[in-house]
Amino acid sequence: MLFRSNDNENISRFFGSINLNYELTDWLSATYSLGIDTYTQRNTYTINKGGPQDFDGRMVISVRDNFITNQALNFNMDFDLTSDLNLNVIVGTSLRNDRNDFTQTTSTNQFIFGLFNQNNFANHDSRSRVTDMSWLGAYATASFDYKNFLYLNLTGRNDWVSN
Repeated sequence: MLFRSNDNENISRFFGSINLNYELTDWLSATYSLGIDTYTQRNTYTINKGGPQDFDGRMVISVRDNFITNQALNFNMDFDLTSDLNLNVIVGTSLRNDRNDFTQTTSTNQFIFGLFNQNNFANHDSRSRVTDMSWLGAYATASFDYKNFLYLNLTGRNDWVSN
């Protein structure tokens, strides 16, 4: 029963971000951020013929490629309305894009025991799909504080999605 089946997964990933901040005035600043996350996931599942799990043998190979970007642009305003009352406002927008590319091939009815490539199987079933989604968001928040003791926060956000 040894070496009847094998399950292998390999993931390659890269992610990072960059942030830029610029003070436009003493009360207004702008911040831009960009994040990227990309990875490839490869799976191989094999069963030799003659085993109890799948008597005729099976090989399943799948590849998933993901690419995600996230961007945001914020404007931060900070005002002293009076010596006791402060107002901090953030107005911004964000954009996220996700792309997923998936392929899978399942092969059955193995010819030669122990040989795992697509040509060593009689039957093949393949499927694939690509999905793209985007989210656009706009948001704002306002914070009032009285003597750094009493606070009032107001927040709003709206998102639009396309796929």
